[in-house]
Amino acid sequence: PLVLALDVSTPRPGPIEVRFKTRRVPSYTAGQSETVRAPAGRSRVYLYFKTPDLLGPLLIKPGTKAGRYVIHALEARAIVDR
Repeated sequence: PLVLALDVSTPRPGPIEVRFKTRRVPSYTAGQSETVRAPAGRSRVYLYFKTPDLLGPLLIKPGTKAGRYVIHALEARAIVDR
């Protein structure tokens, strides 16, 4: 599993969607995504990916309305059970 932390600025409250590929489905689809709601302004949001077979880069889709969206920082961490 993967935890993604995004430090983002958004012009208004709304969703931030992150799509991913897997070994079974190696393309970006709406069914392979995680979404979190971000408030207006600058904030830190977290997305948790439970899919064990993530593949390749992530596709970040901030917001659904026109405006300036800024990703200030991105941090990804894998969760390892021991």
